[in-house]
Amino acid sequence: MNTVDPRAADNGYAAALSHNELYADLGLRRTGDVLEPSERALLALPAVASDAPTVLIVTDSRVVLSRVGGWRARAKALRSIPAAKVRGVEYQKGAFTRLRLLVDGERDLRLLPHRKDDAERFAGELDHLLRTGSLPG
Repeated sequence: MNTVDPRAADNGYAAALSHNELYADLGLRRTGDVLEPSERALLALPAVASDAPTVLIVTDSRVVLSRVGGWRARAKALRSIPAAKVRGVEYQKGAFTRLRLLVDGERDLRLLPHRKDDAERFAGELDHLLRTGSLPG
């Protein structure tokens, strides 16, 4: 019998989130609660820091924009896109760094990342993932 470890999604999400400068906040860690136990988080990018943390999560099957609305609130998926619909990523560096996922048949997903360095790394890794099917390194 093949069983899935219920903590597998949490462990993958925590590892993906730890690549960012802003990751220790409990609210950010709770945004991963929107993942299914069978999903494996590959990348995570926090948006600009706030009382309602938002994180863009790339899993092996979809891309999820997740948010925790408050201290007692549960995490919810603001938007979920099948991974096959994501056709590219654009990264615009500047005073207000912007990240845009290009999505087939739907409106693009935009995010103001917390840190420029994290956004640049995320964009490069996601571009590599889209081109090759695997993460760099």
